[in-house]
Amino acid sequence: APLDQAVEGIRKAGKIEFTPMFLIDRANFHLRPSRLNLEAAAHDLQEADSLIRRCGMKLYAVDCQLAWCRYYLARGEKETARQYWKRAKRWMEETG
Repeated sequence: APLDQAVEGIRKAGKIEFTPMFLIDRANFHLRPSRLNLEAAAHDLQEADSLIRRCGMKLYAVDCQLAWCRYYLARGEKETARQYWKRAKRWMEETG
C-alpha cells in the first residue's frame, strides 16, 4: 500500500523528524470507517507518540492527540476521547 511504502521510505531515508507525521497520517487512514483497523492505528500512534516525546517534537503532538481522540471515538470510548481532545486543545492554546 502507498502509505506503508511512504512510512518505510521515510525510515530508510533516516528522516526521523518527519516520521511521526507519516505514522499519524497512516493511523488516520486506518481510522476511516471504510478502512477501520484499530490495532494498526494504535500501533502507529504508539510509535508516533514515542518519537514525539523522545525527540521533543511538539509540532506533531497536537495532531497525535487528535488522532488518539479519533481512535477512542471509533472504539466507542467517548470520555477517553474527550480527554485527548481537551489535551490537544490545551496544547494548541499553549503553543499558539
